[in-house]
Amino acid sequence: MIHIRANNTMMKRGVYIIMLLSVGVLAFSSDLFAAAPAPAANPGPSSGATVSNTEFMLSWDPSAGATGYYVFLSDTNPPDYAGSTAGTTWPTSVLTDETTYYWKVIAYAGSDNASATVWNFHIDVPEKLAWAKKSGGANVDVSQGVAVLPDGSAVVTGYFQGTATFGPGEPTQVDFTSYGLYDIFVARYNRYGDLVWAKQAGDLGEDLGTAVAALPDGSVVVTGSFQGTADFGGANLITDSATSDIFLAKYNADGSTAWAVSAGGLCPENCSHCNGDGEDPCTFCGGRRGRILPHVLRVGR
Repeated sequence: MIHIRANNTMMKRGVYIIMLLSVGVLAFSSDLFAAAPAPAANPGPSSGATVSNTEFMLSWDPSAGATGYYVFLSDTNPPDYAGSTAGTTWPTSVLTDETTYYWKVIAYAGSDNASATVWNFHIDVPEKLAWAKKSGGANVDVSQGVAVLPDGSAVVTGYFQGTATFGPGEPTQVDFTSYGLYDIFVARYNRYGDLVWAKQAGDLGEDLGTAVAALPDGSVVVTGSFQGTADFGGANLITDSATSDIFLAKYNADGSTAWAVSAGGLCPENCSHCNGDGEDPCTFCGGRRGRILPHVLRVGR
């Protein structure tokens, strides 16, 4: 019987040939003497950290004796297998904001491996400006209300005086000229800030858009006040007196007018806000000049 002893010093991996005078040649692998790799340590990001990016590199310190690493990463614990690498970094895919992720690294050498503890980090990307747009002209231009639609686009309403340009320099640019003192505008921008459409409404009086609400089907409702008569793209309204009345107008997703209605009496009326939640009728709120308490009207779609 031949006895082979290895001391506490790790032998280099490979195949060793020993010449024995009385036996011949004996071959053996140094794996017989290799120690198991050390567990991966010092994770980056550190466990429990908050990360402000959704795509970055995971990292860890080299493990003594390791020839490679199995990487596990997911938003569940224990994490799912992601892949393997011979290095000490791993690129994440695009992760989800406001989500906690779990990950670990298993160092391996041949058939031996050493699993690290499960680490975690939280994604929290600070809010930052996506886009900003300028519209209007040389006179008074005021935005009064804005709403966000399900697809991420935004609709804004207000009023303008004289001439006003929406989406300057864009293929969808629109130029308006007011019919009277002030006219109403309604403009829709996609999620990237490009003008989708813009509409003008009003006539010779003081016509103001003051609030807008988005509906689940992509349409919008706009409210405000008008004097005398007002044209909402084919839907014409007339006040009940020489003073202002409230209006509510619905625009389809493509900007075409669905309908427009008015409400009012002998005193001047205005409207402060509107909403259109779920399948309920549109609700808009206004008040008569000189009164403190508002009145609420509900209009079916």
